[in-house]
Amino acid sequence: MSIRREPPIRREPRLDHLALATRPRLPLRAEDPHMITQPRRIAALAVLVFAALNGVTPAQPVPVFPVPISTDGLFPPFNPNGIAGGHAQTWDGRVIIMADDSNGPEVWLVKVIRPEALTANSVGEPEFQAGVTFSDPGAVLDTSAATTSAIPVVGATACAVAQAPGFDENPFPCTLNGTSSAQGTYLCYELLLFAEIPSPVGAQLALTRARVIVRDPYTASADVHDARLLGPLQGLLTSIGNPVIGIECSATLDGRLLVFQGDNAAVENAPGADPAAFNINLEYCWNHNPGDPNGWTEQSNVANMYHVDSEVLVDGIPFHRRCPIARLPLRGADGAEYRPFDFYRGAYPWISLDGTEIVHTTDGRAALTIVGAITNYEAVHIDGPLNPDRYVTERLFTSAIGLAPGFWTPFRNRRRPIAPVPYTAGRPVYSLYSANTQSYGEVSFEHRDGDYLVYLHMNELILTNDGRHDPSRTPDGSGFNNVGYLENSAFPQEAFGVDGTFGVVGQSVVFGEDSLIRVPHAPSLENVTDSVTVQAWVQRLAPVGSFTRVVEKPGSYGMFIDPMGNVYVGVVVGGGVKFMGPLAPELPIGGWAHVAFAYNGGTGVMQAWINGGSVAVQTFPAGFVDGSQLDLIVGPAGTSGGGAPMLLLDEVGVSNVVRTEYEIARDAFFPLPGPTLTTAGINLPLGLDARDLRVPASNVPTPEIVGLGAQLFHEKGLSTNGTSCATCHDPGSGFSDGLPVANLAFESFIPARNTPTILNRAFSTHQFFDGRALSLEEQALLPVLNPAEMNSTIAGVLAFLNSSPKYLTKFQDAFGPGIGPSEDTLQRALASYQRVQLSGDSRVDRFEAGVGSLTPTERRGYGLFHGRARCVACHTGSNYTDEAFHDTGIHSDDLGRYLSSGRQIDHWRFKTPTLRDLALTGPYLHDGSATTLRQVVDIYDAGGISERTPDFEIRALGLTEQEKDDLVAFLLALGSN
Repeated sequence: MSIRREPPIRREPRLDHLALATRPRLPLRAEDPHMITQPRRIAALAVLVFAALNGVTPAQPVPVFPVPISTDGLFPPFNPNGIAGGHAQTWDGRVIIMADDSNGPEVWLVKVIRPEALTANSVGEPEFQAGVTFSDPGAVLDTSAATTSAIPVVGATACAVAQAPGFDENPFPCTLNGTSSAQGTYLCYELLLFAEIPSPVGAQLALTRARVIVRDPYTASADVHDARLLGPLQGLLTSIGNPVIGIECSATLDGRLLVFQGDNAAVENAPGADPAAFNINLEYCWNHNPGDPNGWTEQSNVANMYHVDSEVLVDGIPFHRRCPIARLPLRGADGAEYRPFDFYRGAYPWISLDGTEIVHTTDGRAALTIVGAITNYEAVHIDGPLNPDRYVTERLFTSAIGLAPGFWTPFRNRRRPIAPVPYTAGRPVYSLYSANTQSYGEVSFEHRDGDYLVYLHMNELILTNDGRHDPSRTPDGSGFNNVGYLENSAFPQEAFGVDGTFGVVGQSVVFGEDSLIRVPHAPSLENVTDSVTVQAWVQRLAPVGSFTRVVEKPGSYGMFIDPMGNVYVGVVVGGGVKFMGPLAPELPIGGWAHVAFAYNGGTGVMQAWINGGSVAVQTFPAGFVDGSQLDLIVGPAGTSGGGAPMLLLDEVGVSNVVRTEYEIARDAFFPLPGPTLTTAGINLPLGLDARDLRVPASNVPTPEIVGLGAQLFHEKGLSTNGTSCATCHDPGSGFSDGLPVANLAFESFIPARNTPTILNRAFSTHQFFDGRALSLEEQALLPVLNPAEMNSTIAGVLAFLNSSPKYLTKFQDAFGPGIGPSEDTLQRALASYQRVQLSGDSRVDRFEAGVGSLTPTERRGYGLFHGRARCVACHTGSNYTDEAFHDTGIHSDDLGRYLSSGRQIDHWRFKTPTLRDLALTGPYLHDGSATTLRQVVDIYDAGGISERTPDFEIRALGLTEQEKDDLVAFLLALGSN
């Protein structure tokens, strides 16, 4: 979030850049600015357009690709011709402040973003339109309040905004003059505005207060009513009186932490200066008292946030828990740690509002990079159209709101997104605005899940402590730092003399007959034993002379293509090779194809996919994959015969798990059809949103089916021990049992857990705290058949039901003549009964509908829930749950979802429960360890119990005792009527 008066700079293209610099820009460009997007549906016509523009040749029949799109040139609030797009964005993403000199002397313009007017085109790309999505031409910020300052406003350029302290809600409803009013029809933002001002020793950072009032807020006609500074600019001083010197400042939400570029203007502008002069240092400082221009720490290199400040207490909370980017040492893309006082080379930084990540440029203004908690503190060179080339395009000011979905989901009204961003499904995603290029892109991180052992995005590595491109290496996106070394292979800049990107996702690597990428063997690469998945995007540039390697770990697994373009895949088990091939369709010459295969050692099943579609499945005798300590090799060197194979490869990954059909389809841009859902048979109380329902069209609840399900739910004859479903899911206790954990006959490999309510299960997909059942139908019989619960068998249950004339009649009444008890009808009846147990029409629902009120305490809690307490990060939607899985920092022997998924990322992850009717469903948490809601709030206020890698949404809050009481009062107001 930066503003600086600086003309956009574009390097003169070298001769080998001219072809790219002069060619027309394509209207669509493949977008995934680092990790592959998840599927979304687009029109089949867009598939053909994408294929024509990018050389993607889908398998037949033509699938509907979820083509990732860049919106370069389609984010129009900025004027890149004058001030290079310097800007500051409010924390809700709805207001932008920017420097502008297009109509004369430079002024600060304030514009409103109108997400209510933001639409998506046929390919899912958000359409930002001047004058529609933005309140053009914008209002000029009134700076008259600063004219009495000793520091003039002229020449001072805003570079960051943060929340002004002292407000329970910010922004808040107000009158036209900014007075807070619950009935106000305007919206007031109280800002800390950081600026850079001239000083004898360089640009000094300064601070003032500002206010922006928006009329018609949260509508498609929202506009700026008033925008002004509230006082003079005051230069920032450290606790010993030194000025804070720097440019391109960015601030966390509370204005406590600043990250900025060291002001090396003298070096940068010196005659004959080396371009590396732009690789100046990223620095930081922070203040115990946000909003105070005095008392800042001495500015230092950002690497020292860990080495110097990590354990410093800030209002009783360690600095690294306030600002998680300080939790571990920063590392370069090659895994090398930054040591104390090392320079961290970069420019144009943006620090996330939570203080978790920094987005910045490296290699001058060339390579957009992200580093922080989401990258495991490794500097990651973004791979995609946000980095369309190495040097031709200058990357200057970039900003975002934060990771989504979650607390920072852009453009949310209460608990529901109202705009088509981010358009990348799944989590987590950064939505980035790059102002001087007027582009929008999304960065996602699916391949850092602990089970990818190596994932080569086939883009250039950025050097640690230098910040320049290293075309001899490509970084590993898995987080294991299994860097690839190019041997006679090359990036397009070196191979073709053209500065551009030619991959399916960003950059790719060119291979000749003697070319390869070598990934040195490392302990992490030995983890392939029981299962393996190998995947790559492949483009044949010319016919090959013989078998050609794509990926191989000699003695363990490999993927090859033959002269006709047929694929062969295999693994080594017990010294013998198990392989499949030739696999059709043939890979085309001149077109991209996604190839993947997986082998499960426990079952012996091998499966292969081309362009996301399964092309072969074969079952071999079970056996684990042989280990190998040889290097992983990507590319053909040493495998070709007399021909001269030429390949482009992109997005090469190896996992030690069998990837799901969904994951393969996602990475191949081949969306799988989802379930057909319905809203029929469900009558919703006030506050519940039909858009959130997950009722399968194959099992519409009818009164007869629901009535049968009710009897079965209370039927002790379904068990062998005198229990029923209602024994643990007691309707009088909110369909729970009031115990810390369920009273099981014995504990299986899944530990005993708190009994979850069945209320509002019509809004769910995955069931149980670990999500091991994918539907209510699948869940319905698992407790019945569990020896530790009802201890029955299907045969025993059906024998009991078929012996009952009452149930024989009830089943036919529900499902039709001649249809009796069966596993299917039993599941459907129990699931239907559970789906109609609904909780809504709470006092909060009536307040939000404008037909009721909350007490002052509950109203304050409402603001905290949606604001500083961050509850809405996970407890979203009309049922107050994202139906996702999170590590809440409560670590024990119960490993959570990992026990059912086997995925590393799922350690200690549990499903988010609904918050409705909490007064009935205690004790709380998956282990029942909190007997009161106040204890739950205390745990989350502390940022969880364990320090071990909790979910990125979990952080220390620093709530007061009164605020905790307010939050509990709000939660209790969610009880149904």
